[in-house]
Amino acid sequence: MLKRQVGVQQAVVLLQESSSTHKQLQAYLVPEPGHALSLEQVREALGRQLPSYMQLAGYRLLPRLPLTANGKLDRRALLAEGGQAEEARREEQREYVAPRTQEERSLAHIWEQVLRVPRVGVQDNYFELGGDSILGISIIARANQANFSFTLKDLFEHQTIAALMLAREGEHSAESVKLEATGSTSTQNISVELSSEDMTNLMSELSETKE
Repeated sequence: MLKRQVGVQQAVVLLQESSSTHKQLQAYLVPEPGHALSLEQVREALGRQLPSYMQLAGYRLLPRLPLTANGKLDRRALLAEGGQAEEARREEQREYVAPRTQEERSLAHIWEQVLRVPRVGVQDNYFELGGDSILGISIIARANQANFSFTLKDLFEHQTIAALMLAREGEHSAESVKLEATGSTSTQNISVELSSEDMTNLMSELSETKE
């Protein structure tokens, strides 16, 4: 599936542990020679093809895939190299914009706790911070407790705190009466767990290499 995206020469998807209890699917992409591959376009394309609970947590762009002495994929080196490259890219490209209101500060604090990052700005992209659908459910639950109600679909469509705030303000302006009638959104039935077999099948389908 990933190899069908424009500009992708090689693609590998690995299951990576982000904590002792949570695992995430990470994609590692090698662009075709001379092609400026846009990870954002790849993410958006996959977002239209996969259901929300199967969305990949992150995308890493590499010049080549590391191989062992036997010519096989070196998974350990790939995880290490991809993590270092992504961290450097984030630090270089990310412009921190501090939360301006109490509501933004509360939501940023929730993201920091759930995503386990030291600092979240209002323009930081949820997926680039390591978020996925499972972590999103935890964020939504905590946000609801803080009287900030939104859905997993909202989070996937508005991927920064600033965008979520703008969307919420628009809803309040256009549908204030409707929101008062419907109340807060429940997230109890959103969670979908993927089995080990599901994970393996998904990684196999996504990890393809152009010859």
